[in-house]
Amino acid sequence: MSWKGLVIEKPARLSLRLGQLLLDKEDAQYSIPLEDLSFIVFDSKQVSVTTALLSACAESGCLVLTTNARHLPNGMLQSFPSHHRQLETIELQMSASEPCKKRLWQTLIQCKIANQAECLRALRLPGENKVAYFCKRVRSGDPENVEGQAARAYWGLMEGNFRRDSEGSDKLNALLNYGYALVRSALAQRLAAHGFVPAMGLHHCNRHNPFNLADDLIEPWRPFVDYRAVSRWRISKEDELSTEDRRQMLEIFYDQVYWKDCVQTILSALNPYVEQLRECMNEPHKKFICPMFQRS
Repeated sequence: MSWKGLVIEKPARLSLRLGQLLLDKEDAQYSIPLEDLSFIVFDSKQVSVTTALLSACAESGCLVLTTNARHLPNGMLQSFPSHHRQLETIELQMSASEPCKKRLWQTLIQCKIANQAECLRALRLPGENKVAYFCKRVRSGDPENVEGQAARAYWGLMEGNFRRDSEGSDKLNALLNYGYALVRSALAQRLAAHGFVPAMGLHHCNRHNPFNLADDLIEPWRPFVDYRAVSRWRISKEDELSTEDRRQMLEIFYDQVYWKDCVQTILSALNPYVEQLRECMNEPHKKFICPMFQRS
């Protein structure tokens, strides 16, 4: 199983030889088994990559991300789905009933809110019970947008009069946006690998969004990013997103998650988390299991 990550921040040349990724820098050459790599982030404009390596990454399922001028992920290499039940999965996804999709969305939002409350507790911020209260108010499909109400209460409890802004350039918003982009990309890749069409969401339905389903499934994972982002923000001294900030946020993939009574890393939990979606669409009353946030 792949478990390593690679971030390229300086001029380099990457190529493939005998199943090994070769990294040539000015002063040295490194070799890494491709099968050990779970993700590669290109965070420099002075990196050259061979098509042979990109093709091998697509075959192995290695997540490959590019970044923009603000160092935020802005693109990824998406391999063609090769799941042995791809057509069956697409047909199942297309035929999923509205009640089924609404129940799944309800579960995702209930878990997200519960994890937000736990995140506040772990950060030693007040208001855990105030946020947790919203869980029991979420109905099928969340027609009253309890998610939005809980989010306003949750972000209002963050220190420093924080205002959540997906386009915000302040330090905490930048950390959050970076972390969300990482997890969203990983989910989109795994959805395609399991035969799903990422553009076909349960709740999100933006015609211009190729990752609606990933935006649905990421909801319970957001508090994991929140915890790491706020923890980093508290100790970081720079005003802008630094190299060390980005490295710390990339560690999100190795954070622990409680899923099905087991402790796993987020990286290892994403595959079974996505895979169960097929079972829940095939058996609408089957319970969808979400990750649980717990910190001592």
